Amino acid sequence: MMAVGIMSLSAWPAFAQSSAGPNAGAIRLTASMDYASAYFFRGIAQDDTGVILQPNVDAGISLSGEDGGRGHVFMNVGTWNSLHTGVTGSDGPGELWYESRFYSTLGVGLGGRTTVGVTFTAYTSPNGMFGNVNEISFRLAVDDSGALGRAALKPYVLLAQELDGQADGGAHKGTYLELGLGGPGFSRSKWSLTVPVRVGLSLGDYYESLAGDDTF
Repeated sequence: MMAVGIMSLSAWPAFAQSSAGPNAGAIRLTASMDYASAYFFRGIAQDDTGVILQPNVDAGISLSGEDGGRGHVFMNVGTWNSLHTGVTGSDGPGELWYESRFYSTLGVGLGGRTTVGVTFTAYTSPNGMFGNVNEISFRLAVDDSGALGRAALKPYVLLAQELDGQADGGAHKGTYLELGLGGPGFSRSKWSLTVPVRVGLSLGDYYESLAGDDTF
């Protein structure tokens, strides 16, 4: 999937950051509008026809402690959406709004720019193309840019459990495991290129098929 970010966008909700001066920077607002040539969710094909626009709004709140430090507590709430003109949107059911996603994250810093967070996500389809899915996920991430600079890998582990509904449209609630690198890339004075790498795995009923549950 190729996407062009118009404003700052992170695959994980942006963590609140503090700044010097009278304003402690406890609240951080982020907005974005991406264009995607094809939309896959964790390897599950959604649409590759027409125009796909994906707006996002996120509010990051620093509750206590210093960003990146041990004991830093933060919260994120936001909404992510996918608007389609192809077969899953205005050219199909007749409505543009294919997906609306609401999420809320509570996280804590473990020191060494390592964070752990728990996120509740509700996936809905305003144009009725898929059923509602509720999910809880846990994420452990390490920001190693302080030690490795431009060579930072920013590894993370994500574990998600479906509470209601199934992303694959299967018969059972699934458990998903993702191993990823968020930061490999190159940067120069006027441009940068980042190539995130992720592997999605089913720990149980996440990729159901007629032959059973596919792990990869």
